[in-house]
Amino acid sequence: MALGDLGQNSRKRGLEGEIIASRKDTQLVLEKITHSLDERVNRLALICEAMWQLIKEQTELNEDDLKKRITKIELQEGRLEGKINRTVSRELPQICPECGARLSRKYNHCQFCGYKSQKKLSPFQSLK
Repeated sequence: MALGDLGQNSRKRGLEGEIIASRKDTQLVLEKITHSLDERVNRLALICEAMWQLIKEQTELNEDDLKKRITKIELQEGRLEGKINRTVSRELPQICPECGARLSRKYNHCQFCGYKSQKKLSPFQSLK
């Protein structure tokens, strides 16, 4: 076996090792993302359950009323699928008109200069 072949085989093994390490890193990232999404879904389910319990306790609404409203909302979208078909907005980041910093979607003010944004936040923003 020629010396060039040994060097080439060594580089090949090195690249194979890098590919395996990269796949493991990718798998870890995917697991973290999945875990984060699971936590957010579970938190949202808890919020929905708490809201539903409050509504039932403080009104005369029942599950039939809820099902009717779900159907009404779905029909507004044009089809019954058991879910809302909204995509996550991919808006460009907002820039603070006072200092030029990027405005966070989490807050209604600039974290650098205190400028108050006019955008409306969800009433559930603080529950994240």
